[in-house]
Amino acid sequence: MTIGRQDISSSSVACLVAASALASNLVSPSIHLGVSINIISLVSLPLFIFLLVFPQIQRLRVRLSSSVIAIYLLFVLSTVVSAIAAFARGGNIVFSDLLEIYKYIQFLPYLMISLLFPLKFLHSANKTLLICGTLLCILCTAYLLLPGASSVLASIYSGVNHIDKSDNRPSFTGTDPNLGCIILWFYSLYFASRSALCASKTMRFCSVLQSALLLYCATLTGSRTGIVSIATSLIVLVSIHSRKLSALNRIIFAIAGLSVVSLLVVLSFQHEYVSVGYDLALQGQNSSVNVRLDRFNEMQDAFSISPLLGTGPSKDEGITIFDSEYILLITRYGLIGTFLFVALFLSTFSKAYQVSMLSDLDDMVLILSAFSCAALVGGIIAMTTNNFVVSYQASAAPCILACIALASSRYISLHRDGS
Repeated sequence: MTIGRQDISSSSVACLVAASALASNLVSPSIHLGVSINIISLVSLPLFIFLLVFPQIQRLRVRLSSSVIAIYLLFVLSTVVSAIAAFARGGNIVFSDLLEIYKYIQFLPYLMISLLFPLKFLHSANKTLLICGTLLCILCTAYLLLPGASSVLASIYSGVNHIDKSDNRPSFTGTDPNLGCIILWFYSLYFASRSALCASKTMRFCSVLQSALLLYCATLTGSRTGIVSIATSLIVLVSIHSRKLSALNRIIFAIAGLSVVSLLVVLSFQHEYVSVGYDLALQGQNSSVNVRLDRFNEMQDAFSISPLLGTGPSKDEGITIFDSEYILLITRYGLIGTFLFVALFLSTFSKAYQVSMLSDLDDMVLILSAFSCAALVGGIIAMTTNNFVVSYQASAAPCILACIALASSRYISLHRDGS
């Protein structure tokens, strides 16, 4: 089947739209149309229609037998089965439950496009992450320098003024401070990855400044788990990138990375919320920690209802709303759904890691694959107390990381086959 210029052009547009939706979802507020709708949800259906009519789909260049796609589809199926099982036991299925299931289904077109057009998607992802990350830097600069900007940002993105709360924790472009921290370290990690391999020294310097700015703003959110995630993911990133550097540059890069992590910890403990929080936790008087422990006990009661399939979203009953995503997943989707989710995460990380370990990669592919590896590790830690996957806004992060991993792996495979 011949693919014409128009089809090639439309595939480029599709990749740009998909990457733009995922990257911008983290820095744009929700759209309110009766219910809060994010950009990735609005774009998902048009992308799915595009896949159905595009000629290249008939050539089966996308293999549904791909481990990541297969596990992903099984996980989506497990969420549907869990909801049906909950309804069969006499539970109620409300509209928000259906939205919860759709939230996972909507990622399929993004994953398929990254497999169909790997190189185009990688180029689009690199461009849109750079643009959206730069926009985030501008917003952070405005927050730090312009009087009143903090209140404006908080009202736009969270609907309430987090800045005026007694704990003085800004949320930046997140709906809450913890989510704001995740968004900040996500883009900070991207710029840190760029700073290691950008061909232009000017671009490297700019990337270092952007990464440092976002890291500093992340400490202002006071997210304790977020700080641990940042430090861990930076160490992973340094270990990956140091392989392509000379011995001297490797030492310099390692020292710089460890210095940033150390500075990050020092800065974070200058904020009373973090330092006092750790002290209170050791004394057993930290309300945030105690609430999570109480909810863990609630999870055990809900988990006993259906250990294998879980209770479904069950938002009407409110029995599956927990801060820890691991607790939330095992309660909603049981042992089967949680096992599939962990397998999906590990499979995605494996693909990104295998690509990042190759020595003859294009710099752009290595920047993105190393970023994907490090961010996935940070996400695994963030999920212990924060939302990295379940949040409608933050869910774009693991999706674009999975798309990068799939596209990178697919590109390497096609390149070796001479396609």
